[in-house]
Amino acid sequence: MKFSTIFADSTSHLLKWALYLFLSGCAIVVFDSYFDFNSLGSAGRVVKEVAGNIGLSLLVATFVILVVDVALRKQTISDIEELLLQHRRALGVRDFSLQRKSFDQQITDDVRAAPKSSRIDLIGITQKSFFTDAPGNHVLAEKVMGGCDVRVLVLHPKSPILPCYQNLSKDFGSPDLSLSLQAAAQGSIKQTYKGISAVAKQARGTFEVRMFNEAYSTLFYYGGYQLSVMGTYLSHKRGTLSPAFVVEDSRLQQALEQHFNCLWELSTNNVLFKVNKAEILDNSSQHFGNSNLSS
Repeated sequence: MKFSTIFADSTSHLLKWALYLFLSGCAIVVFDSYFDFNSLGSAGRVVKEVAGNIGLSLLVATFVILVVDVALRKQTISDIEELLLQHRRALGVRDFSLQRKSFDQQITDDVRAAPKSSRIDLIGITQKSFFTDAPGNHVLAEKVMGGCDVRVLVLHPKSPILPCYQNLSKDFGSPDLSLSLQAAAQGSIKQTYKGISAVAKQARGTFEVRMFNEAYSTLFYYGGYQLSVMGTYLSHKRGTLSPAFVVEDSRLQQALEQHFNCLWELSTNNVLFKVNKAEILDNSSQHFGNSNLSS
């Protein structure tokens, strides 16, 4: 729930109290005006004066509440949201979403904006959506042809952590991860590989996909031209529906880059696809058989 919604709810309660105060003040003022306190003697005159003061005080309090609520509400929301934003920045996070797919457009825009000699790194389980939707294999192929280096790490089909993912995901009705890995490798990722390998001699950049096996990582990570996104994998949700952050702090960005580079070096012997001017390599059948699954 947004802060503005919470604030609106709280101020609606405040307005209710203002209404109660207004009605009470009016009632006391009317009672003070029409009741004959003189019949009560000196005590009645004291009560009349006190009642009149209380009634006017309640009306003034109502006016003050309305001024604060109506005139200052927007400024208060703005100030507090800015405070929350500053706190978020202090943690090194520029943006946050409960669903990683909310950042698909930002990732696509970052890939499109990447100039030649830029490097794009990615870690995930299957990364099917990266090659089909955000940004898609055509955009990736164009960037590699233009001089970008794209490095992708996906989970190895024989990884010891795969059964852990599968046991949890099946309990929540998620698709079989082994089949998802195979579908991505021989579908959307291979389509990107084919598009680049067909014109490999003209490619000024490189494209390589490796699989991490006996190395531990439960993070989604996109490190691009001007954008770094870190995501989580939850037991009951797909990766694209799990929380993610746009990382702003340079130290955190560096830590994520080191994490990627470490996994990349450990996965030297598990190359799935590789395309550059000197080499074209397709090991998908070695790891997933000869079936040709579509993306």
